[in-house]
Amino acid sequence: MHAEIISFKTKNEYNEIKNFLSGLSTTQLRSKHNKVSQERNSETGQWLLRLPEYQEWLQRERSILYCTGMPGAGKTFLTSFLIDHLLNRHPEGDKVNPNLSSEVPTAAVAYIYCDYTQETDHTIYNMLASLLFQLSLQQKHILGDKEERRYSIPLVIQALYKKYRELQVSPSLKDITEALETIMKTYPKVFVIIDALDECRTSNYCRDDLIRHVLRFCSEPKSNVNIFATSRHIATISDHFKVDRCKTLEVRAHHEDLYKYINGLIEQSGIDLLKKHARLIETEITKAVDGMFLLAQLHFDSIKNSTSPSKLKEGLKNLATGEGAYEEAYKGILDRINNQPEDHKALANKALSWIVCARRPLTGPELQLALGVDPEDSPSELDKDNFTEVGIIVSVCAGLVIMDEQQDNIRLIHYTAQEFLNNSWRIEEAHTDISKKCLTFLSYKSFKADICEWAGWRDLCYERTGQQDLQLEFKSLPSFYILKNWSHHVRQSKKSEIGGMIIRFLKDETALDALGIMMLPCYHAYRGVDYYYEWLKGVDGIDIAAFFGLHEYLTQLLGDYETLPPKSTAVYGRSSLWLAATSGQTAAAKILIDFDYDVNFVSPHNETPIYQAASQGHKAIVELLLSRDAYRDDVENERSPLCVAAIRGHLEIVELIVDFSKRRGTGSKTFDDALLHACYQGHIAVVESLLHAGANVNQNGSGNRYKLPVEINNYWNKVFLEEADLDTPLCVALKRMHGAVSRLLIQHGADVNLEGSNGVKPLHQAVRYCSRAAPSLHRDEVGTPPFDVVKELLTRGADPNAKDEKGQTPLFAVRSEALLDLFVAYGADPNIRDSRGRTPLFSMHTDYFGRPRVLDPDKDLIKRFLALGVNINFQDEDGNTPLLWIVSDPVHCGRSRKWVGLHPADLVISKWVKIFIDLGADINIENRHGQTPLSAARENRYTGTVKLLLIHDADPNLKNKHGDSPLHGAVRCLRRQLRTERPDTDDDTDDDTYMRIKNIAKLLLEHGADANTVDKKGRSPLFNAARGGDEKAVALLLAHGADPNLRDTNGQTALFGAAASNRFCKDRRRIIYSLRRYGADPNIRDNDGRTALFRATERENTLCTKALLDRGADPYIQDDNGKTAFDGASPANKLLDPRTRR
Repeated sequence: MHAEIISFKTKNEYNEIKNFLSGLSTTQLRSKHNKVSQERNSETGQWLLRLPEYQEWLQRERSILYCTGMPGAGKTFLTSFLIDHLLNRHPEGDKVNPNLSSEVPTAAVAYIYCDYTQETDHTIYNMLASLLFQLSLQQKHILGDKEERRYSIPLVIQALYKKYRELQVSPSLKDITEALETIMKTYPKVFVIIDALDECRTSNYCRDDLIRHVLRFCSEPKSNVNIFATSRHIATISDHFKVDRCKTLEVRAHHEDLYKYINGLIEQSGIDLLKKHARLIETEITKAVDGMFLLAQLHFDSIKNSTSPSKLKEGLKNLATGEGAYEEAYKGILDRINNQPEDHKALANKALSWIVCARRPLTGPELQLALGVDPEDSPSELDKDNFTEVGIIVSVCAGLVIMDEQQDNIRLIHYTAQEFLNNSWRIEEAHTDISKKCLTFLSYKSFKADICEWAGWRDLCYERTGQQDLQLEFKSLPSFYILKNWSHHVRQSKKSEIGGMIIRFLKDETALDALGIMMLPCYHAYRGVDYYYEWLKGVDGIDIAAFFGLHEYLTQLLGDYETLPPKSTAVYGRSSLWLAATSGQTAAAKILIDFDYDVNFVSPHNETPIYQAASQGHKAIVELLLSRDAYRDDVENERSPLCVAAIRGHLEIVELIVDFSKRRGTGSKTFDDALLHACYQGHIAVVESLLHAGANVNQNGSGNRYKLPVEINNYWNKVFLEEADLDTPLCVALKRMHGAVSRLLIQHGADVNLEGSNGVKPLHQAVRYCSRAAPSLHRDEVGTPPFDVVKELLTRGADPNAKDEKGQTPLFAVRSEALLDLFVAYGADPNIRDSRGRTPLFSMHTDYFGRPRVLDPDKDLIKRFLALGVNINFQDEDGNTPLLWIVSDPVHCGRSRKWVGLHPADLVISKWVKIFIDLGADINIENRHGQTPLSAARENRYTGTVKLLLIHDADPNLKNKHGDSPLHGAVRCLRRQLRTERPDTDDDTDDDTYMRIKNIAKLLLEHGADANTVDKKGRSPLFNAARGGDEKAVALLLAHGADPNLRDTNGQTALFGAAASNRFCKDRRRIIYSLRRYGADPNIRDNDGRTALFRATERENTLCTKALLDRGADPYIQDDNGKTAFDGASPANKLLDPRTRR
């Protein structure tokens, strides 16, 4: 990546951002890739490289290669091979001290493995976040030595991290997508590899969304993205790839790859019989499998336990072939399972029931626990002697089950096995058996105690930050799967067999406490320990049945109560209806309403059932509650269901609530608030619906926002409530650069000159986000160019010279010639001044937020301003010119200037300085403080900029109002740095900052700085260096002609300064020796008749006293009061008095 689009961080900061990125996605793609790479032969897939389709895909821009094949044909092996090949061709890795100005970044490779066992993790958000993580950190540049290294982070990622770290929420899908697009553009080419699209989840249109996103990445004319994807033959997937620049390739395992694969299986087995007949096995299996790796493995498993050559040959002769080969192979495995001893057979069938019916792959301990629960033999307590070793479980399943060590779970060998067992297994009976085990386990007293007291969970609550969910603390427990998914299996079971058991369980109050953990909303994490504790108390069977959707049993439970508790607050102020609405259990909610539960129940945090349903997007429940008149506008500070639906983009729920409010003749104020929320999030369909409903497009903020979902409340308080209370919907939309929403608001009559917060008008917001100064997270989501939004605002009468609270017009944020010309065409004044007397040219080095720009300066834009009559040497109220302000602007100063090497600010500033010098800027101009560009660069420690200015004849001897030259300032900084680095020691310093300042002083001296210039006190740089105890600076100045006998206004020389302190005594002694070698007179008297020896003896600085005496200082010289140096000496120095020694 180029220096202009990266920032450098310390290792700790780098790791924090890396952890932030990895935390956005739960998919573990690296481990999946490593596992597949280990399984395949290293040479498998070489045939792909020889195909013309592949070569065309590799070389051509915006190219797509879509590979289809039968199940088990080796598509995943081929994907793994291609990823490794591309990574070897374009290797990842650290680049230490790269020449960033000329570095050509390598192509990037990012990949996704879809896996039917990971459906819950395979959301569009997770997969795009995983791509972002891979591309963001694929090239890591390192600067500096081992002690002070800096690691590169793309600026767009740094901005994303900073924003969401402070707000303690996860980035939106839109932010992830936009950051990903920005990162992709930083590489010359990006290869995106997606395996097994047919295994990607189809619910919530996840697979379609993924395909649309990746195809859009390479659809733009200037795109640099190539796509490789694999799938089974599925028409709905193939239809997506019927686009230009896409080639389709049929994947079948080549004979050479199959031979190598089977040979590898034989070698791994270690069986001599198989090794002896290896050639026969390879030939017969390859012939039977017709290009399918999976079938080769299944066939090998069926013959690997042959006891004689004849049995082996018979097995090879009977291998299944053709379309039904998989089914026959799986039937053969089941036959082998059923022919085992009875206890092995029973164990295998129980294990397969759990593995087939589980909602996700189970870990080894989870499966051991599940199989160890025995409702008949151990109905009251768990007997760990019933646990079976994982290896035995896998073994009795005869190759149908594998232990995935990379993913740390046990799963079926292939998704075709899942399909076969789904069609042949007794699923309902399996769920019933699993449900009995779950309910038995949840009733164990030891389990309840473990959950409620596990790992000191109250202490864990104190350590919680951000949006962590208490449930996460329990994920490592083997019981977590049962705790999380027991109700799913109950709903799939035979009610006739499980009904009595579930009712008894729901009436056992002591058995229900632990389930309160699964009812904890993650967005209440910040509320503290007492809140969690209350969640675990008082949960009854009605609450559990309502929350987990056990509506078939809910009616029976409610009927068993003599007195119903319709207004009860069983779980910390939450009614059962509130819980049902939260979890989206419509049938349960209807039952509770029919039993007269309060539909307008308000929780302690002012959350009603309809608010919860609207927040989670449960349309059916919202519709049900509205039909029961469950919407209140009269509750003070109530959380608004309409606003929460608007901010989440739940259009259908918004329309339901709007229609309901209209029928009641209420809601206009709520409509306005909801419009602001929808504009901020960019939900255009919701915005349009609210506008049609009558929301005020020109509202100016109320300052009385409805409260929002708790999990984003901190975020909203910071970003929205503080900034948008006085913003108009148009300003809010433009602030987030939702171009389509902005146009919609304008079309509905939004006032283009209506002022928002801080005096900012819509045009200001539009121009700020139109800037190309740095990668932006806020590009238009539907492709409307920001430039066109600005143009439309101007066309509709937006004032191009309108000023904000700083007196700045939109022109101060313009960063492109085209935009500048557009503004000038509509009457913008390029010479307009802000409240500090500055023209737009002063802001060229910052972005639209006033932060330093890091991209290459746009010389043509500056020339365009000058062509419009802007004075390049115009001075503001402080006398600064644009050049002087660029060098002195404090926005560039901070922690980054503390380290040496490729200084980020110095790199950028020197580029700006060069452009302004080339265009005629006066480099010796002074502001009212006497500061010049050179002195400002020296002050900010910009070594490169100082050198550049000196090369272009900047005067190194110009003084500020205090009479200081740049050399004075450099020496003074050296002294301050020396004190900072070693306040109480005499050790030498090699600090990077000290060395940079010293290098600046050296540059000044080499380019004509007068080493004997004096300030208003008559002190030279040498005096200050000696006074500060800086031996190296003294040596540098003396070497460049500094006069050691030059006196200040008090008549004192550098020797006086060296002897003036008892700090850094060893250095001061060496300074005295240096000064004497260059001719310093130790007996020069100041205005009081004193010599340097007087200074030394007044302090407990025996080293300096002795050094002066050794170098000719006269101890008998008397001052104007007739006293010698030793008359007022410290006790330690009196011992050096020659008179005492005599």
